[in-house]
Amino acid sequence: MKFNKLFEELGIVTKEQNDYVLSQYVKDRHLEFINQLPEVKPIISSEKTKVDVAESTNQTVIADDIKDNYSIDELGSILTQMYNTAENKTTAIHMFGLKYGEIITRNSYSAVKLVNAAEIPDSYHVEVNKGTAIYKSIKDNEYGISFATEQKINEQVFDYNDTKGMGINKIFYGTPGCGKSFYIDHDILGKSKKSKQYEGDYDKENIIRTTFYQDYSNTDFVGQILPKIEKDNKTGKETVKYIFNPGPFTLALIRAISNPKKKVALVVEEINRGNAPAIFGDIFQLLDRDANGISEYGILNVSILDYLNDYVFDVDGKNIKYIFNEIKIPGNMDIFATMNTSDQNVYTLDTAFVRRWDKEKIKNSFQGCDFATIRVPGMNYTWQEFVTAINKHIAKHLEDLQVNEDKQIGVFFIKESLLESTPKKFAYKVFDYLWSDVAKLDHGIFFNHFDTLEALITAYEKDGVGVFKTGIFDKKETPQTVEEDENNE
Repeated sequence: MKFNKLFEELGIVTKEQNDYVLSQYVKDRHLEFINQLPEVKPIISSEKTKVDVAESTNQTVIADDIKDNYSIDELGSILTQMYNTAENKTTAIHMFGLKYGEIITRNSYSAVKLVNAAEIPDSYHVEVNKGTAIYKSIKDNEYGISFATEQKINEQVFDYNDTKGMGINKIFYGTPGCGKSFYIDHDILGKSKKSKQYEGDYDKENIIRTTFYQDYSNTDFVGQILPKIEKDNKTGKETVKYIFNPGPFTLALIRAISNPKKKVALVVEEINRGNAPAIFGDIFQLLDRDANGISEYGILNVSILDYLNDYVFDVDGKNIKYIFNEIKIPGNMDIFATMNTSDQNVYTLDTAFVRRWDKEKIKNSFQGCDFATIRVPGMNYTWQEFVTAINKHIAKHLEDLQVNEDKQIGVFFIKESLLESTPKKFAYKVFDYLWSDVAKLDHGIFFNHFDTLEALITAYEKDGVGVFKTGIFDKKETPQTVEEDENNE
């Protein structure tokens, strides 16, 4: 007898299919039930599967596929049919409890109510309980028999038009520290400044982040095939397999496909610090989007195609294998990027690449800056006054400095904690930028005569604002040092 095939139909497997001997009770009950099953016709499901149950005969079983859930009345109808068509009523009821035990247990259905719904003698509720007891025993693998955990997987061709969201590609740029990442996180993605939770259109798990850098490559972004050692649990033998490891782009693609009605964001920080056109590679073609935010042209990226065609997607709690004939960016997947146009040693984005993106310059505004009125260490000026004066001086001397306005200092160039530190720490952070980047061609535009940055910072600890050229800052009373305060007492 090919009991294993029947068990597969019932969702059951044995530990040792060739050698393990089932208890005589279960074997006999299965045999009794099988002998009269050909006459059974399922009433709930229209799909039927043939199962070979005997080697010496042409006998087959027509069994109904089990749905995800049934009501008590539906199960009652099934039990009525099994009971009425079975020669051995008790066996039929046991098999009912075994086959539908997961649904009965999950819903805490009463055996008494099931029997009443089936309109069979009340005493048979005991037999229903016996059947569910067998189910629980198998579920717990009590006697070396267990249910197969593999779920039925549906396959269908993926339609990108099912994704909703009007996806966009957008680059946010501005002065260093103007708050580009902060703006994306809070104003675009909806992260609450109070709760720190994402309360907008994007769920936290649907936000994928990455940062470009000089050695960042296409395989880092898309994914790459890497060796992985796997151990056989039975033999203990180790083998090397080569497996595709998805990168941020592919991970975002999976999230968008798994959640077609939810918005997904791929955030690329510092997009021009890496060679963006080379990093995107053939994905560059996908950046052209139609009116629905879906890629206008698809690509045949073999690595991504093979991975997605093998991937089992969890869509609304159901396992689905999609068939992909091409790769596109779905309509619910946005790509946001940040860019510092003033940074040195960065890559230039060519026109063909940039034209496929929307662009927005982030205003360098103190609105929302909680530490704007805190005094700068070593000076009698607030952070807002300091930044405003420095940026005004940069704008006045763009030609002399040979820089553009993006060299100005951003409102969030520093953290609040730095304003509560020492003049030396503050100077090494801010003055170093002015000395080495903004005024590197002519330090005298900002500072009095100093040969080195170290000499400038040492002087700042003693003289404060006196290290700057006259006229940059409005005159204010110089704050007294701690030593001067003690001398005046």
